[in-house]
Amino acid sequence: MNSSLADTIFQAKVRYESIITNPYYYKMLTIEEAVNQRHSIRSYIADAIPQPTVDDLRSLIAQCNSSANLNIQLVLDEPKAFGSFLFTYGMFKGVRNYLVLAGPQSSDLDYRLGYYGAQVMLRAKQLGLDSCWVGATYHKVTNAFTLRPGDKVRSVIALGYGNGKPVNHRVRKPEEVADFHPDTPQWFRQGVLYALKAPTAINQQKFHFELRDNRVYQSTGWGSYTQMDLGIVRYFFEIGAGNKPILWNRSL
Repeated sequence: MNSSLADTIFQAKVRYESIITNPYYYKMLTIEEAVNQRHSIRSYIADAIPQPTVDDLRSLIAQCNSSANLNIQLVLDEPKAFGSFLFTYGMFKGVRNYLVLAGPQSSDLDYRLGYYGAQVMLRAKQLGLDSCWVGATYHKVTNAFTLRPGDKVRSVIALGYGNGKPVNHRVRKPEEVADFHPDTPQWFRQGVLYALKAPTAINQQKFHFELRDNRVYQSTGWGSYTQMDLGIVRYFFEIGAGNKPILWNRSL
């Protein structure tokens, strides 16, 4: 056996052993289970995120950044962003890991960050991590991540192993956020139900879906982060709709 092949086998063995010693891989949720089990968590224990989970998330982040020209980053073991009394009193506890949602300033930056940030957040849930999407109540620790010229940080997502009860909030009824008719297809109805499970800024759920001429139209009212919310709920809608190819009123 040549040394190159031996090295490859050895590295594969190390990778396999690192995976099987991480219990969260054997409990990995389906994407539908992740949607239904995800809740906003604001208190976390100090356990580090296992390296295989970190590798998995960073691989997906790289794909999202490449697809959408974003600069989403995973920050680990950094307590200062949520350690300030001014920003976090009575809200967050034990947050040491988070996603930074950033990208070059554009009219649709929030929308794209919402859509792709939702992908990473749900992947984290599949891997056993809890999360909380945060718009303003955090401190930007600029030496914890790297911005390119023109990049803007628009939000962060706290990550880790939760140590508290989920944050409960009112959920609107499907007919409050979508137009339904007797012939409305089931995939659209299911998509709306999943969209209602998505996190939105201050739980405002100011989004609306309409199906016209086989195209899904999204709209929103005025409010903070409503464009980011549209991106988030779009991804959740797509999961609910299953394998149905969807034509949208706007592109990513």
